[in-house]
Amino acid sequence: MPRGEEVKFEFSSADASTAAAGVLYNADAGVRTLAATQRFVVTSVALLTAVAQRYDVFSDNNDDDTVDAGERIIGGHFAAGIAHSLNTEIYCQLGITPKVLGAAAGQVDVIMTGYILNT
Repeated sequence: MPRGEEVKFEFSSADASTAAAGVLYNADAGVRTLAATQRFVVTSVALLTAVAQRYDVFSDNNDDDTVDAGERIIGGHFAAGIAHSLNTEIYCQLGITPKVLGAAAGQVDVIMTGYILNT
């Protein structure tokens, strides 16, 4: 399938101890909402944290705010600072904007780039 519209995902929170979705932006910095037939495909991830702890970025398919099998985009215990992950393409669930979850309070910023795939 051909690549679709290029988008950027942004998330910033001082307390990600409760899972919350980020926001997708198009090239003109407009908010982009996914239709049920569209998939966000991640091509790069940058995670910046002020507190060393576990963080998960995930595609919450059943909207239960828990990281279930097959939902994790990136996760692990991150030291304070910045972590980059440049992987092969990671396909999110249809119509789902990824969420971020931290083990406790602490500033975390996540930026992902990618594109929207129409199915």
